[in-house]
Amino acid sequence: MNGHRLLTFTLAGLVGGAALTGAAEARPWTLADIAAFRVVTAVALAPRGDRLLYGVAWVDPKTHEDRQTWYLRSVEHADDAPLVLPPKAAPSDPAFSPSGDALAWIDDDRLWRYDLATRRVRALTGTARVVRSFAWAPDGTRISTTEQAKPPKAAPAPSLWLDPLASGVATTHPQPLRLWIVDAVRGTERPLATTGSFGGEAAVATPVWFADGRRLAIGRQPTGYYADYERLGYVVIDARTGTSAPVSTASGVLPNASAPVVGAAGRIAYVRTADGTTSGRTDVYVGGAGNARDVSAALDRDFWSCGNSRLGGGGRALVGTALDGIAMRLYRLDGAAPRALTPADRSVQGFSVAANGRIAYVASAPATPGEVFVMDADGTHARRVTHASKLPAGVDVAPTTLLRTTAHDGHVLVAQLTRPRGGAHVPLVVELHGGPQCSDDLAFSPTAQWFATNGYAFLRPNPRGSDGYGAWSYKAIVGDWGIGPLDDVRATVESALAGGALDAKRMFVEGASYGGYLTSWTVTHDDDFRAAVAAFPVVDLITDQGLSRSPGILRRFFGPTPLATAADRDKLRAQSPTTFGDALHTPLLLMAGLHDAQAPYPQTIAFYHTLHEGGKNVRMLVYPDAGHGPSDTTGYLDYLAHIAGWFAAHGGLRVPGAMLPPKG
Repeated sequence: MNGHRLLTFTLAGLVGGAALTGAAEARPWTLADIAAFRVVTAVALAPRGDRLLYGVAWVDPKTHEDRQTWYLRSVEHADDAPLVLPPKAAPSDPAFSPSGDALAWIDDDRLWRYDLATRRVRALTGTARVVRSFAWAPDGTRISTTEQAKPPKAAPAPSLWLDPLASGVATTHPQPLRLWIVDAVRGTERPLATTGSFGGEAAVATPVWFADGRRLAIGRQPTGYYADYERLGYVVIDARTGTSAPVSTASGVLPNASAPVVGAAGRIAYVRTADGTTSGRTDVYVGGAGNARDVSAALDRDFWSCGNSRLGGGGRALVGTALDGIAMRLYRLDGAAPRALTPADRSVQGFSVAANGRIAYVASAPATPGEVFVMDADGTHARRVTHASKLPAGVDVAPTTLLRTTAHDGHVLVAQLTRPRGGAHVPLVVELHGGPQCSDDLAFSPTAQWFATNGYAFLRPNPRGSDGYGAWSYKAIVGDWGIGPLDDVRATVESALAGGALDAKRMFVEGASYGGYLTSWTVTHDDDFRAAVAAFPVVDLITDQGLSRSPGILRRFFGPTPLATAADRDKLRAQSPTTFGDALHTPLLLMAGLHDAQAPYPQTIAFYHTLHEGGKNVRMLVYPDAGHGPSDTTGYLDYLAHIAGWFAAHGGLRVPGAMLPPKG
């Protein structure tokens, strides 16, 4: 591509094994199949490690609403049974009591208790506030909660002062999250700590109890604003008086980072970036101020992983998930060096640790949807215990291969290529992920199956900046969001083409969020794609920094004050796709959500008008009720249908369900 020299490429074997036999008789996926797909998504293990609760996500065919059904079973016996619940109950994040005889969960903004023996459900909190997170106390008689006051119903003021932390397109002042103690039997509540905010718009903080039941550890930031996650610090709070003390003075916590873990000996484990900067690798530390030890440094893997990594513990075990290449793996972190507990051919999508150290986890591979596995604390005796995920009847599962490419600077990049069975001159769709510190991990993807079983090869590169490679990857995009990552995308595509059977004249590119940025950058610097879709993108870095509710994203890679000087702003312009709009020759579909404060939508609409007035082949699709992407399955299917329709209108395949753009 554009003269880029391919250095090396290798194609690994089929990942995850064949999921179906008789593939010749199997049918391609439809959009309705993506909606009908039932998959295990969550697991909670009882404290004794003898029972587990797991959730199966599905879409109601009548209302098109996303649902989740919870099943209870013993670890040793296949006695799976759905929880018996009131008709409209929708439990979120259920957790066993310390004795294992009850569950607590959040539903309709309230905390509820469910007694397993009697199947009785009762509310423990009222309707005056919104419960956002909770944790059982070790004795089971109390539950700590984070709660948020509901917005006042008074008429809004005709004007307000814009807080420097506020988004330019969502100027409301968020209510702080407060810490409460709830009686787990009577439901009485008392406020515990009322200063600061325990998490905020970026992510709610989750309280964690010490074994003595007298203290809690939790993350606290000065306000509830999204941007204030940069000032979040871990504190220990006395459960009687509410007084607090900092765990560490270190900074470098990223949004939706894992809650801390408190071990049996009272030592705290928590995550922060190793170099104190938000562009650094997130490591796991054990111990408080003055004696904290980095227990994951030797692994050189990130324990934030775009907000998907978590820590957990039981007994003396400390475990956590981190992306290794493109496999989200579970690691033991309490020994001399980190040790992987799960293999590199699948991704862990959630886990739970019992008091005796037994671990239950949900794992998925490209050919196999998520199921629950159980293993001992040392990683031995791992076994699958559920068969609850269900593919739509008769669908094919296209094979996925790993594509390894050596970049120009010697680093090895990993991508996934899902493609139809057989055939030549297959058109190629390249999907660019968001973040930029995210990755397409090694898990089953209905979207990849929809494209591949309908005739496209579906390539998911992970260029520099992606998680899973180590500290070098993050540092490689400091000041460089476009040039280096595009070079890696070009190399990965060339590797795919060198494998044969793909049609280099029918290639398409799409992505959302940072993937929308990189798509826009690609087609303003490259003419190799027939059509492109940039969804919910960052396209003008100056506008984005000025309006976003998360200005820290750019601060990670362009300095603490990216707008401060003319030179700083010139750097952002040089990295903005809008600067290079005149070079666009590829038909481009832009998408925006009109409630998007993450990658604020005005920049995308302005980019559209600039390109349109310049005579470019560009269209704009807006989602009036969406924020930073579709919020439900129905919206996501509409999003996919328009992507496929745009490609079909510009030389691609007429995939069933694709929505062609209007003429004119």
